[in-house]
Amino acid sequence: MPDFYRELLDTDLSVLDDLAVTWREAHTATVKLPQRMMDDVLKPLRDNGYWEGAAAPFAWTLIDDIARQLTAANKVAEALAGVFDDAVSDLKVIRRDLKDAVRRAEEKGLTVNGSGTVSGFLTADLFVAADQRQNSVLAVHTAQEEIIEICRRGIIADQNLSMTLMSDVGIGSWFNTKPQHTSIDTTDRITADEYNAYGRALEGKDPWPERKDDTPYGLGLDYVTGLGPRHKDFTNGDTMADRVQSMESMKDIRRQTVADRRSSSGRRQVRRRAARPSPSPSRARSVRRRSFSARTCPPS
Repeated sequence: MPDFYRELLDTDLSVLDDLAVTWREAHTATVKLPQRMMDDVLKPLRDNGYWEGAAAPFAWTLIDDIARQLTAANKVAEALAGVFDDAVSDLKVIRRDLKDAVRRAEEKGLTVNGSGTVSGFLTADLFVAADQRQNSVLAVHTAQEEIIEICRRGIIADQNLSMTLMSDVGIGSWFNTKPQHTSIDTTDRITADEYNAYGRALEGKDPWPERKDDTPYGLGLDYVTGLGPRHKDFTNGDTMADRVQSMESMKDIRRQTVADRRSSSGRRQVRRRAARPSPSPSRARSVRRRSFSARTCPPS
């Protein structure tokens, strides 16, 4: 949490505002481009006899693909503008809530350091009555839990931004023809396999690797004998991943994660309808943050 606490307070969110504006301008500037390209360039090229013989059908297919890609790029630009607008709005609210939480803690005489750790002067004073020390410990715990929960909301917003951008742009060599997100609140439309592929793409790995059929016995044999690679990367669909996912402990973790996400989503919608008051403290669960490295710059 310490690193993200500082990032949430210090990051210049106007960059996201600028990206939203730029993508919206790109959408406006290219909204009529697909039809113009078809009428002025592609249709004459296809219909006026420039392509003959066996190559003609292949050339016509490529021409149609160009037209479809221009249309897809325009749709993607519109979707990304909406995603950036929603993300920066949410992150600004989360930053405001974090600053308010820090201010409330300091008004109670507590200290919040640069990494977001809360401390109180009463906890180390052995000459203060026990009930006062307990009250101080409770105040520190309550303030710390609130800050952790707010940072958790920021991490989830950051993850959702990454995933919605990856989903809208796509990870293939062509533009996505059906971008389905205009906000960061619709990640429930992304399947588990798609999440896994986008995460691997963000890490610079093959998003759709070939299946690995390694078994626990085979891995143990490699370890004992020293044969085979020292590092193996398993993902959804691999035999080892399937076995781990079928364990009761993993099923329980998934159930808890789903329950937490639904609870967080419900609280988020209530906050929006009620002008987003600061949430009450709750138990925070660690969430792995993915850094954003998707294509965020519009075409020149």
